[in-house]
Amino acid sequence: MKKFLEYLSPSYDGPPSWLWFVGMARIGMLIVVASGAHLIARDGGTFLPFVTGIYAAALASSLWYLVVLRREHSIPAILTWTQMLVDFGVVAATISFTGGHESFFTFLLVIVILEAGVLMGLLQGFVFATMASLFMLFQTIIKAPDAPDQLALWYHYLIQGLAFFFTAFISGYWNQRVSRMKQFQREILDNLSSGFLITDARGVVIAMNKAACAILKLVEENVAGLHVDGIMIQESGAECPVTTALRLKKDFTSYEFYAQVGENESKLLGLTTNRIRDAHDHVTGLIASFTDLTEMARMRKELQKQDRMAVIGELSAGLAHEIRNPVASIRGSMDEL
Repeated sequence: MKKFLEYLSPSYDGPPSWLWFVGMARIGMLIVVASGAHLIARDGGTFLPFVTGIYAAALASSLWYLVVLRREHSIPAILTWTQMLVDFGVVAATISFTGGHESFFTFLLVIVILEAGVLMGLLQGFVFATMASLFMLFQTIIKAPDAPDQLALWYHYLIQGLAFFFTAFISGYWNQRVSRMKQFQREILDNLSSGFLITDARGVVIAMNKAACAILKLVEENVAGLHVDGIMIQESGAECPVTTALRLKKDFTSYEFYAQVGENESKLLGLTTNRIRDAHDHVTGLIASFTDLTEMARMRKELQKQDRMAVIGELSAGLAHEIRNPVASIRGSMDEL
């Protein structure tokens, strides 16, 4: 059961900007559909109060979706499922009250399935495709007794069902490919000893590998969405070099600085930054790689100390030699006297 619930958990690994686009598009589509349903409701009488409540609840859910995305830069699994079920319920209610099987709003079921496949995954897309097929089967059964051409009616349902599952497959397959690519990248980065940190153009952390979290003593699950200034702090109080690289539009190579780690600990880090550019040469983010040079710095100081001791030894030997020669001459002269 637990494994099954893990399969049903959303697995969106795309950029957060797409979630914003989907959220705004959802609200726009909701307004357009609600307006059309209102025009039909003026002739329907009892339809207006019911549809008003449905669309009001859907609008509140969509706005809350954007608020959570703005605050946390990600969407919890329970909210994603809730929003998808609300979307499906709104579409189902609209189809039921605008002609059922013959409603021109039936295409919205394809959009809901597409949304589920892209934002949640292949299995979730098939779940909503099955729900849409069962819903349209119910609408077809209701229409069947009055249909003059039974063959055309059921052929129409067959085409709709195939379209639902084909949409689920295409959208879910895209989600699966992106998720596997992201997982492959994470597996590579997580097996490197150097820390890697990826931010957007504003300096908000998108991802970090395990080595970076270990060096900075951070919990990986709590890092995404934070600004880099809050996790990579220079001990001297100067600006974070990642922020400086984004602000001045230049990259650092093997830049060394002491970073504050934990409460009362500091580490010497060697940082290299590379800005990410899009096809129009606009900076869309930054990749920072860094290593812990604290032990190397300690060894460097130890070697410098040993080098100084060696120099002092050489100077002492030379000085002793220079003193010993005159003393020997003086001793010989004293012996002669």
